[in-house]
Amino acid sequence: MKRLPKMIRTISPIRNRHLVRELDRGRVKELLLVALLVVTLLLPLLGYVWNHMEYIRVGYEMEGLKKDRVAQVELRERLRIEKSSLESLTRVESLAGGTLGLVPAAGSEVRLTEEPAPSIAMNRGRTPATGDSESTTSRAVR
Repeated sequence: MKRLPKMIRTISPIRNRHLVRELDRGRVKELLLVALLVVTLLLPLLGYVWNHMEYIRVGYEMEGLKKDRVAQVELRERLRIEKSSLESLTRVESLAGGTLGLVPAAGSEVRLTEEPAPSIAMNRGRTPATGDSESTTSRAVR
């Protein structure tokens, strides 16, 4: 019987495993150039996206402020109407006569007095009038 040759191949040990591969300076420069090009192209795009997002955010903020303003105007109008209804002379007279039991003063019960000098708080924003100390106004006291 004839023996068949072995078909097993043996692996030889790696002889260059202690070798160090040097950097290819040309490829490093090429890589840096490509990275710089990508950054140069992406920065304007990122700037545009950021600017557009800010534009949208400010738009939403303006809409919220417009809604707040409308609500403030409505509240001011409601308060103005309530104030005018509370200051109504017919309402004040009915409360004075009904709830408080006050009656209108007779002509002989009315006394006129000099009005006191205006306070600083009442003259805010106005210059005091000069030379009108003799001209005082009178008001009715019940």
